[in-house]
Amino acid sequence: MQPQGPHPATVRKQNDAPRRAAQRMEERVKETLMVRLRALVQEAAEKKKPLHFDDVKGLINDAPLEERAEAAADAEGVMFDAIGGVDDDSYASFVAALGVRVKSKVHTLKDAKVDEAIQGVLDGWVSVPAKKGVTVQGHVVVLTTGQLKKAAKQYAASLPGGGQINAFTEDGTIFLGATSGVLTTVVHEGIHLYASGVVKKLLGGGFDEGVTEYFARLVATKAFGAERDAYAVEHKVASFVIGKLSEEAMATAYFAGVPEPLEKAFNEAKVKGDWKSFAEALESKSWDEASQMLG
Repeated sequence: MQPQGPHPATVRKQNDAPRRAAQRMEERVKETLMVRLRALVQEAAEKKKPLHFDDVKGLINDAPLEERAEAAADAEGVMFDAIGGVDDDSYASFVAALGVRVKSKVHTLKDAKVDEAIQGVLDGWVSVPAKKGVTVQGHVVVLTTGQLKKAAKQYAASLPGGGQINAFTEDGTIFLGATSGVLTTVVHEGIHLYASGVVKKLLGGGFDEGVTEYFARLVATKAFGAERDAYAVEHKVASFVIGKLSEEAMATAYFAGVPEPLEKAFNEAKVKGDWKSFAEALESKSWDEASQMLG
């Protein structure tokens, strides 16, 4: 009688050992970002020396997307279990790098759908930023009320009068509050992403918000059949100026970063004053003065 070899089940188990070992290693690796972040934040809190984003930037950016997603899902635990563990000035960068996205009944539009709407409605106007790779997709975080308040701390400090922040866009990331804003808030913030920054630089932040809302309403209405009423005063001023000058010229300045056609349109339409005075009036929110220059 021939000696029997190992039982088939034993052979399968032996052959399966490398795979199971690799799986265990993979599971440990998947835990690494979560575990290390928790440890670092806790340690920082105990030392009363808040963790700065620069301390963990490499750790987060080098982690696979699935690890970041796992850590992002636990962001509230990482950030708030250790109060004082994350430097306030770094918090927005922290949640943006992790891609934190809590569940929201308000913000249900898919990122790609927003890009499709903006590029579809505004078409050639946004060709310059689109060619540069600007997208809403992959650049949105959705935060709890507490997280948004902390993330917006620096941003709010830069605004005159402060006030409550429902959403904002900074350093290429859109920050939304899970329970604040409306369905098309992401459209307004998406327009900011596509902006060149020229209108804000030349004509001021208040007027820039009005122009942003002008284009956001075009997209919201045509793509989603949604009405918007945000930035009512700024939108009214922007609409008046665009009506007197040129929608095309404003879009060229706002999205492509080329202000010359807008200045030319002003010089052709003005009743009094010059471009410099007009820009200064808008920048200082002297709406009546700016409007009078256009008649």
